[in-house]
Amino acid sequence: MRVTSDKPCKNGGYLHPVGSLPVARPVYRQRETDSVTKDFADLLASWPKNGVAVLAATLGVTTDSLESLGCVWAELYRAWAFPMRNGNGEIIGIRLRNDEGHKWAVKGSKQGLFCSSYPASETGFVTEGPTDTAAAISIGLWAVGRPSCLGGTEHLKTLFRNKGVRRAVLLADNDQPGIQGAERLASEIGLPTALLVLPAKDVREFVQMGGTRQMVETILHDTIWRTCP
Repeated sequence: MRVTSDKPCKNGGYLHPVGSLPVARPVYRQRETDSVTKDFADLLASWPKNGVAVLAATLGVTTDSLESLGCVWAELYRAWAFPMRNGNGEIIGIRLRNDEGHKWAVKGSKQGLFCSSYPASETGFVTEGPTDTAAAISIGLWAVGRPSCLGGTEHLKTLFRNKGVRRAVLLADNDQPGIQGAERLASEIGLPTALLVLPAKDVREFVQMGGTRQMVETILHDTIWRTCP
């Protein structure tokens, strides 16, 4: 469960000082392979696409959903890799996720969107992170993932404009930062929006518990849409 503070961080988290002690900054050891910014598209193309079914089974999502997001195995980092894109679909970074669930990015990456290769719908579902996006896709929703609960707004606006998306359903994580981030996005995205907080921690848990597209649409039917400001 995330807890907010008056010191939001760029990655969507929050800084929490402990008493009067200075806050310790994590020290990350730079890998030799990270010495220069990569050509992200070429880097992803050089990594194998096989084995995604194993990750799908672990996450409780479909293999097709992960493949549509461009997920590959990055042996160099011993992690799964997801391309991050700008609003025009260009790859601007790579999110990494190892088998323990730890997340980081290839050096030089910029925060971007997790986009599937499926044709767009007039209704776009917005999630947080690549695995929640895969879960939404697994139940038949056209979904795009933000890099965090506060990130990717301008990229998302550009993408939806380019794809002809006319309204947005914001699938917020069921915690205060997730809901606040969705509220903020609703005020900035410039489209009619519906904010849905599913009866689970996040979209992936909802799907793992047996949640379906029909259930989402039932909840959405009783949700009041907000007109764009």
